[in-house]
Formats: sequence, C-alpha cells, structure tokens
Amino acid sequence: MTATILVVEDERKLRELLREMLEREGHTVISTGLGADALDIARRMLPDLVVLDLGLPDISGEEVA
Repeated sequence: MTATILVVEDERKLRELLREMLEREGHTVISTGLGADALDIARRMLPDLVVLDLGLPDISGEEVA
C-alpha cells in the first residue's frame, strides 16, 4: 500500500533525503520547508501522513500540528 506523505523540513538536504527514501518505498511525497506552505498543502492535498519538523523558520511545528 502506498501513501501520500507530506514532509515538512526546513533543512533542504534532509528534506531531499527523506523524499528520496520514501519515494524509493513507493510513496508519493510532497515537501516544503515552511509551516505556512504545509498548512496550505495539507488542506488541499489531504496527505495520509505528515513528517513534521518542530523547528520551522516561519511557524513552529507545534502550531502547524
């Protein structure tokens, strides 16, 4: 079973690594480095899972959750 996963991570290299690993497992990955974008994407795309960094530059991860 594949899932649509939203990765929210402000460190570009880590975000790309997570994307690569999850896609290798067959999942669809949407990613962003900003909390505001994550909220917008989550509302529109309704991902099955969110991998969320708590220390984002614009909005805290706790607030996004």
